[in-house]
Amino acid sequence: MKKISTRLWRQLSAATLVMGLLAPAGSTASSMPAMLLSELFYDASGADNGLEWVELYNPSSTTVMLDGLSLGFDGASYATISVALQGVIGPDSYFVVGGPTSVDANANPHFDQLVNFTPDLQNSGHTADAMGLFDVDVALLSASSLPFGALVYGVVNTNGFVDARGQLLAVHVADAPSGHSLERTVDNRWRISSSPSPRSGPLSVVSAPEPSTLLLLLSAFAGLSLTVL
Repeated sequence: MKKISTRLWRQLSAATLVMGLLAPAGSTASSMPAMLLSELFYDASGADNGLEWVELYNPSSTTVMLDGLSLGFDGASYATISVALQGVIGPDSYFVVGGPTSVDANANPHFDQLVNFTPDLQNSGHTADAMGLFDVDVALLSASSLPFGALVYGVVNTNGFVDARGQLLAVHVADAPSGHSLERTVDNRWRISSSPSPRSGPLSVVSAPEPSTLLLLLSAFAGLSLTVL
């Protein structure tokens, strides 16, 4: 009987979660850039200009190059407003885009890429707004481009925001009140957070699986009996 330790069992659980986060149904983890939208802050108390930010997270065990990737967002289409991403995200690390102002009103973020979103990010309402991550150069981003990651927030997806397969997305989360953020959780859901946390959060507790862990996972599915010590 094959035995594994409790530590490795936890690694197996982490491996399963990470693969689920990276690959939507109908795709494989290797076909998708290893990066997630992880938090969005768009409505500071008072004026928003210069205070908004988007947090990205790299759940993999390798550094991710952002050049050639794009953010697209608005209430009408992903491609209404777009931003070219630049820089790198280390393994199990966060990356914050936005600013340029860092004060208490926007949770004092350290910005990895300074972008003053113009126009400002959308405060949503009954008609949902959305943000997408694209493996497309910003110059080629269009309304027909499909995101490899997306967040739809509000009440009703009236404008037909879709996923990586072109399928209509359900709204992930309601509009955030002033001073709050929208945050991805470890079970791949979204919540409204009353304590925005740029460059930190729940996703960092999920370590990317080591190759040996993936082999154990495959062995488990092949029918070996596992006992947790």
